[in-house]
Amino acid sequence: MLLKLFKYDFKNVAKIGLPISLVMLLTSGLAAVFWWFISIAFETENEMLADTIMVVALFMMFTWVIALVVYSIGIKFLVVYRYYTHFFTDQGYLTFTLPCKTSSHFKSKILNGLLWDLISSVVVVCCVGIVLLALPSDINFGERIWEAFSLYTMFDNNMLMTPEIQVIQKVIELVFTSISELMILYIAVTIGAMVANRHKILASIGFYLAISWTFSLIETLATIIPKFTMLANYDYYMFEAYNPGITSDWFEQYQRMYNTAGWITTGITLGLHLAAIVVFYLLNRRFLNKKLNLA
Repeated sequence: MLLKLFKYDFKNVAKIGLPISLVMLLTSGLAAVFWWFISIAFETENEMLADTIMVVALFMMFTWVIALVVYSIGIKFLVVYRYYTHFFTDQGYLTFTLPCKTSSHFKSKILNGLLWDLISSVVVVCCVGIVLLALPSDINFGERIWEAFSLYTMFDNNMLMTPEIQVIQKVIELVFTSISELMILYIAVTIGAMVANRHKILASIGFYLAISWTFSLIETLATIIPKFTMLANYDYYMFEAYNPGITSDWFEQYQRMYNTAGWITTGITLGLHLAAIVVFYLLNRRFLNKKLNLA
């Protein structure tokens, strides 16, 4: 029964999700063409033509970036809207008649949300890849991406981890974050629909902002405080690093401490997201049992 529920949930979102995914890919192809025009603008001697191409191309690229953000948010909206209409609108009366447990309904929505999150992520990566392929041949965008990632991780958790391990770490964090974010969205909609007689969607948005902001604050404090506490003796690192008298032993000690702090903060982050997943899942299922009275 779970697979049947999942199939119907997926088809419901796919009616709009698949067409807009295709449109996003086509838009990326068009943006790539305009990106190619930018390289032509630098080579032409006609300044007016070059300026016109640059303005149009940059406008198209700006529009493409906005479309990419709207697409990602739109997919999440479709998933959450399916959850809302299936449980908390007139369509919910049909839900009452199905011989399914609450857990089956809820698990189906979770699987549907995670699958579409994966699909949208793949589409976004493909869109970015399509645009990057339009870069001039003398620019190796693969190296540029890796350099950007290396620069990002330099200011992130660990200084001694290899880039490959950091990639694995980021993927694991992304998976936990995606699931916990979905749980927060669902619990916000459930609470908003339960407590509000009118304007349930606005109430759900309000609860989502409150829950996500609170969780983000807890996560920030839980990760920043240990990190700064462990590195309290190295407050003047950035200044001392340029001091000719600094010793290599001191720098290696700082690296080890920074690496240890990175692992601790990563563990805290994953632990918080895991706790959020479990707590919000159990609460949501309890609320759905109470609200929908499903056996």
